[in-house]
Amino acid sequence: MATIYMKQIHNIVVSENSDYSDPFIDTRQLPDTTLTLSTTGYAELRLVRAEITTGTTIEIDKYDTLDKMLIVNTDSTNEVDATWTDGDANANTQVIEAGACLDVNDVVGTTNPTLTAQSADVDCWVLLVGVRA
Repeated sequence: MATIYMKQIHNIVVSENSDYSDPFIDTRQLPDTTLTLSTTGYAELRLVRAEITTGTTIEIDKYDTLDKMLIVNTDSTNEVDATWTDGDANANTQVIEAGACLDVNDVVGTTNPTLTAQSADVDCWVLLVGVRA
């Protein structure tokens, strides 16, 4: 008999509507996004305020590994700078335009990412998926 393989794939949809219409996070719509959680896998959604003066730290020290970080800028006019460290120990900064989403698959858990608003404080949804410590 041939060997067969199976994995459980998760999609995450977050909406303010009970029927999940008009979602503000929908991993089914992102390119190359497959969320595979082991028995120790964990997904967490946070509402984080990106501050303009000091920035805001996203605490991720409870994760052994962080497989995905998805950040949605909820503001209609203001941009946010996201900074994180990847698996090769490179610091990365990317601007998240107003109303846009940043999808990161390579985040090191030893360095907490930060969000810094460019012109006014901005609320961002942050989805973290990984294995908890």
